Amino acid sequence: MNALPWLHDVSLFFYAVGICGFLSSTVASICMLLCISEVSTDAGCAEWLRVAGVFTRAPYLLFLAGTFFMWSVLIRWLLAVKTLAGLVCLSCVCL
Repeated sequence: MNALPWLHDVSLFFYAVGICGFLSSTVASICMLLCISEVSTDAGCAEWLRVAGVFTRAPYLLFLAGTFFMWSVLIRWLLAVKTLAGLVCLSCVCL
């Protein structure tokens, strides 16, 4: 019980970082789609993707970072449940 407030603060930080990862992933995907939509040919798309380089992997990497940080929040939620009914409900929602 003594570690619960500290664990709550850490999980809120990880939750915020996870949300930023998911939001950044969405924005990066939209920017990439907008840039590709401006190029009219397949050769132009291939050239733009070659020039963009590592940026093309940014949505995937940011999504993975968001997911990684959200796992810690999920573990905190599962450990902080006080009743069996709450644990069952939370487990069903998370699955």
